[in-house]
Amino acid sequence: MHSFCKKRQTRIATKSFFLIIGIAAFSMIWTGSVSADHLEGDQLATGKPEHFLSGIEVYVKDQTKDGLVLTTPVADVIKKFGTPTTKSFEPGCIYTDKEGETRSYEWVRKGLRMGVLTDYYKGRESGVYSVGVAGNAPRGGIGVTGQGLKLGSTFQEQKAIYGSHFFISSRNKGKVKVVLLEWADGTQMSITYGPNERITNIGLNAKIE
Repeated sequence: MHSFCKKRQTRIATKSFFLIIGIAAFSMIWTGSVSADHLEGDQLATGKPEHFLSGIEVYVKDQTKDGLVLTTPVADVIKKFGTPTTKSFEPGCIYTDKEGETRSYEWVRKGLRMGVLTDYYKGRESGVYSVGVAGNAPRGGIGVTGQGLKLGSTFQEQKAIYGSHFFISSRNKGKVKVVLLEWADGTQMSITYGPNERITNIGLNAKIE
């Protein structure tokens, strides 16, 4: 938990990622939150942790003294994908000194969207700690994880990459709809499947305490 939010445990980042950036046309890709309850025991993924989505690393290597995470700078994301289609800044927590905020950036392509989250405090911006993508297929570097899972992949392809330890949080008429994965390092990933049983949404979140 960032120091500027300790007066209140509820952060704006605990909302569903795509509710924050207001993409109403999407299914929610993360039904929990960045600081959601963690999976345990046999539910934890046992393979190599996934730290990349669309080439953006969310793994927290370090933090500033104010608790801002040091991951991929949003400037690097903008350099790679161009000027965001939309940006929005929201108060980072409910009882604060009014200097902290959560920032969301969204890139829109034909049939494809991507959003990222950062925090901003006292003139400094954190690295990206949450990435979400939605669409039917990847394009232009958007929509593929570091280990090769992509928009349009199947449940069997997910299991082939990440193994059989995960939590199915939602089904639709017996079919898998939303899968949550978490690794021992706290990184969390959400995968949503469409009616054709192919991935339409992927969300990747760093461990945030």
